[in-house]
Amino acid sequence: MERHYDYQKCAILYVDDEEQSLKYFTRAFRDKFRILSAVNAAEGYRLLKQHRDEIALLMIDQRMPGEKGVEFLQRSRRLHPNAIRILTTAYSDFDVVIAAINSAGISNYVPKPWDIPELETILTSACEFFTAQRERDLLVKEKLSPQQKVSQEDESGDLLTIDQVADYLSVNKFTVYRLVVQKKIPAFKVGNQWRFKQTIIDAWLMAKSNMRKTKSR
Repeated sequence: MERHYDYQKCAILYVDDEEQSLKYFTRAFRDKFRILSAVNAAEGYRLLKQHRDEIALLMIDQRMPGEKGVEFLQRSRRLHPNAIRILTTAYSDFDVVIAAINSAGISNYVPKPWDIPELETILTSACEFFTAQRERDLLVKEKLSPQQKVSQEDESGDLLTIDQVADYLSVNKFTVYRLVVQKKIPAFKVGNQWRFKQTIIDAWLMAKSNMRKTKSR
């Protein structure tokens, strides 16, 4: 049976120093989502503190006066670690995006100008993911049965080895290793072995794809 979501319960905080962008975003999505907006990082952080229990998504422009988008997302991660994080910019900040996947935990990168139907799909999927994640956390708090705990652990096992990432990307494993050494692909060490999170690799691929679209325009 298809599930129906109440997207108005999915609050989105959008931070951008360009007031026209804030108005455009709000006008485009207010009928479907609850929109909170801020013109700078300080105001955004105040709203995040005030509405932390309601906010599902954080979307912020990278290039703003003062605190940059990635810095805001890094700081907000401590206050609201489960929020979905999206970075947007009109510039080709690919190195910043790659760094943000690891340091700020962004799940998506959206270039400006936006493709509204595409952005709506991204926001909708993110909202549904956040809702499912929150419901799952509630189940954990209600003490899952041993069988459910085993099932949950299986679902969360998304760590990949270099060989698995090479297969996933259809490249040589030495290419993956070179990308790791050059810090061009998000990875971390477990003991002496490099490991990759499937969800982060997917976000990295999405960011790379969006950067190509931006350059081709």
